[in-house]
Amino acid sequence: MLKLFVVRHGPATMNFNISPSEWNISTEGIRLVRGLARQECWSEVSRIYHSPENKAVATARIVSEITGISTKVADDLRELRTPFIRPADEFLRRVGAYLTGMNDPEFESWGDATDRIVHCV
Repeated sequence: MLKLFVVRHGPATMNFNISPSEWNISTEGIRLVRGLARQECWSEVSRIYHSPENKAVATARIVSEITGISTKVADDLRELRTPFIRPADEFLRRVGAYLTGMNDPEFESWGDATDRIVHCV
């Protein structure tokens, strides 16, 4: 029987001068991912699929280096499509509202995001 394990990228360093898709994994994120990669749960994993975003690539690379599991980019695993939002407090407000169920017409709809991800996996 096949199993699907879902792991979110490690915590990122937020830089509101660039798109969130370009954010890198933080030092703390690297530490946490290394700890996760050393757990025994990886013995049943045959491949790591990840988004093309920097923080996801770094997370997959760290796990791969420790476990020896191969990685593959899956474009449709990218984060939600959102506009470039500045300043930081506006970004946090709008994303926070969206994640609690409030619609934002400039964001990818929950339905579209779900369909994209489900089709990918």
